[in-house]
Amino acid sequence: MFVSLRAVKDKDSVNWVIKKLKLEKYESKKVKHLSLGNAQRLGIAKAIIHKPKILLLDEPTNGLDPAGIVEVLNLLMDLAKNSGVTILVSSHKLNEISRIATNIAIIHDGELIKKIDRKQLEHELKKYLLIDGKDKNTIKSVLYKFGYKANIVSNGNSSVLQIHNEDAVKNPEKIVTLLVNNGYRPKMLKIKKEDLEEYFLRSIEEFGGGLK
Repeated sequence: MFVSLRAVKDKDSVNWVIKKLKLEKYESKKVKHLSLGNAQRLGIAKAIIHKPKILLLDEPTNGLDPAGIVEVLNLLMDLAKNSGVTILVSSHKLNEISRIATNIAIIHDGELIKKIDRKQLEHELKKYLLIDGKDKNTIKSVLYKFGYKANIVSNGNSSVLQIHNEDAVKNPEKIVTLLVNNGYRPKMLKIKKEDLEEYFLRSIEEFGGGLK
């Protein structure tokens, strides 16, 4: 049907797209009998069967298992890199977007609030220092006494201290020396960089005071 709708002249286009999306096992199945993930693959197959130069996708990995997500993301990168396809992806799965996007636009309440390319993004992602140790509140007070503002934040099932001070991030050994000299040897000290989700939330907060 889509070969006809798209006026595709390549007779091998159906076989090509079935193989590309790994749908060989489901060739004879009706759409209503496909799993959500394979229905999503079929949707992408219909979108690329005529080998477009511009492709618009909304949540393309929805319903896919982890292996399927990797396959689809690799397919999109292959189309962009080797076939010259410009792909616009709308998604809430920011970890996936960060892996494939060369340019990122952040939309909040229907308004474009930021547009940035990967190189600029890497420059704008903030780094911070994570510290763990016994009696975090006392460690926080010690750090504050020496001019380092620390916040206690969630870290999975536990909590850690987080410092955004540029000097602390660039010279973590200073923090170790300071804490050891004051009797609080840290159990963990790690420099971490914002991910796209954290950057997204920070951008929204800077724009309009946080999520509604």
